[in-house]
Amino acid sequence: MLGFNQLEIKVHPSPWLRIFFVAAHILFILCLHLAYFPFLANLVLSLVLILSLSVTLNDYVKIAEFELYWDCIEHDLWIKPVHQDWLRVIKLHSFTLLPWLITMQVYTETEAQKRWLIIAKDSVNSDDFRRLTVRLNLQPRVKSPARDS
Repeated sequence: MLGFNQLEIKVHPSPWLRIFFVAAHILFILCLHLAYFPFLANLVLSLVLILSLSVTLNDYVKIAEFELYWDCIEHDLWIKPVHQDWLRVIKLHSFTLLPWLITMQVYTETEAQKRWLIIAKDSVNSDDFRRLTVRLNLQPRVKSPARDS
């Protein structure tokens, strides 16, 4: 059982973000056909957009499913992507809070690059979304690990 100062969330891909990606790509294809390009150009660009949609949805599903554990007393934040071990976050670089979406940009101990965490309101239960929003508003810092000298 987790205490009030600990937060453990399982994040799943958001159905609404998938619908948004599909709708945006369909809108782009429609705009192409209304732009009076030659038929061959429309066909090629439409195929490129369909391929882009496929890649976008596959990449989104890969990054959108993870677990998050935050100990708010120790300021430790951990993430566990699917089929990987737990990764300790050494820096919470930035975050964005919207009523329906949270994005976090983090650095982990084992990765040299930033990792984006995208948490839509419909990808977690509403209590976890609210608790995470409160935690980010109150305690946006993460403790850096001790360095050996």
